[in-house]
Amino acid sequence: MSKSTGIAVALCVAGLWLCGQPAFAQYGPGGMKGYNNMHTFAAALHAAADLGLAFPQVKCTELGGKYCTPETKTKGMNLGKTIQTLKPDMSKDDAKNAGKKADKEAKDDTP
Repeated sequence: MSKSTGIAVALCVAGLWLCGQPAFAQYGPGGMKGYNNMHTFAAALHAAADLGLAFPQVKCTELGGKYCTPETKTKGMNLGKTIQTLKPDMSKDDAKNAGKKADKEAKDDTP
């Protein structure tokens, strides 16, 4: 099994990936575009799933306006700040912990 296939299987089993389909099939062309690596993409997927957020909204907020539809001029931010922005009722510490949890889940899914 290739490295990318193994990652896709792990994300599928975690319920974060449309099984048997690449990310663009679930989130439109370029679903992973903008992420530096599979780990950061998986962390964003986990954060969205854990908190009941739409992945495209997380991606737009985290990566910035170039990745929004329609495109905006907003700047990107780290995952914790993204969570805090999208969940304003969540405390700063809870948002930071949610980001750490998503990061750990992504580490479990990706090599």
